[in-house]
Amino acid sequence: GDFAGGTVQVAGTLDASAPTGGDGGFIDTSGAYVQIADEVTVTTKAEQGQTGTWLIDPTDFTIAAGGGDKTVSSIGADTLTDNLKSTSVILETVAGGNESGDIHVNSAVTWDKNQLTLSAHGDININANLNGSDQAKLALEYGQGAVAAGNTANYHVNAKVNLPKGQNFSTKRGSDGNTIAYEVITTLGAHDSLTGTDLQGINGNLAGHYVLGADIDASSTAGWNGGAGFSPIGDNSTNSNDSRFTGIFDGLGHSITELHINRPYKAHVGLFADTENSIIRNVGLLGGSITGLSNVGGLVGSNRGGTIEQSYATGAVTGTDRVGGLVGDNYNGTIRQSYATGAVTGTD
Repeated sequence: GDFAGGTVQVAGTLDASAPTGGDGGFIDTSGAYVQIADEVTVTTKAEQGQTGTWLIDPTDFTIAAGGGDKTVSSIGADTLTDNLKSTSVILETVAGGNESGDIHVNSAVTWDKNQLTLSAHGDININANLNGSDQAKLALEYGQGAVAAGNTANYHVNAKVNLPKGQNFSTKRGSDGNTIAYEVITTLGAHDSLTGTDLQGINGNLAGHYVLGADIDASSTAGWNGGAGFSPIGDNSTNSNDSRFTGIFDGLGHSITELHINRPYKAHVGLFADTENSIIRNVGLLGGSITGLSNVGGLVGSNRGGTIEQSYATGAVTGTDRVGGLVGDNYNGTIRQSYATGAVTGTD
């Protein structure tokens, strides 16, 4: 039902499934305040076709612990988890009254099939883990109350977003913005990988869009390439713009542990060697060691016009000149809400 001006309390069973053929249906529960009861069951499952969608459409909305927060529009994380087994779900907010139409994930959600779409009039705040596996998909739409031009809305990752490998994540900023599809990476890859589907393999598609769907253990890189370790992403040793990383990399709250690079005679060294107008966010480098010649950083050797946010590095970084724990050389780039704590050594 659509009761845009009042409160909707959703309970019982809502069934738009297609058990004998065809696609599942569409269920819309809309209101200024929508409260989902613990025991509600929604299904749009199709045995032979496409599963349908349940749209929940209030103002501000919270995924809360237990049965939800009865004082605001909310759904319990367990209830959402249960219903994602039999339907895709869209949580879509609109602005109203004193509320700006934000979505708050305050309790962990776990699902292994169907798509969870968080579509916010304003911001999305992920404050608890989202645990997608197997065939799970996640779409983040934010700033939907305005067009894309000049839109300052964002999604904030304050927990881990776990997702299966493949094209299972997308973002959209602004009502007329483009939907950006991402490759979810969950593995380190081989020492010479160019696949574009694992961490080392990003070198095979430097303009791609990537997110981490899991933490990455990179300790084996210490023995790669005769001890030289990981091959920095976007190696610009040829001075060609085509060899810089120009895409998007979002760690979704994950860490890369014990990354090793030992290339003391090579300039532009880091997890990313050279970036240009790229976006890198929500990722941490834990431990490990990075050694290069000049323009050496834990996360990025040389950041040209790119944006780095909500990221950190704790490993040791060594070089001659332009050496930094997080970034070696920041040329017209933007770094915000980021830090480094490892020992930094420059010898020039």
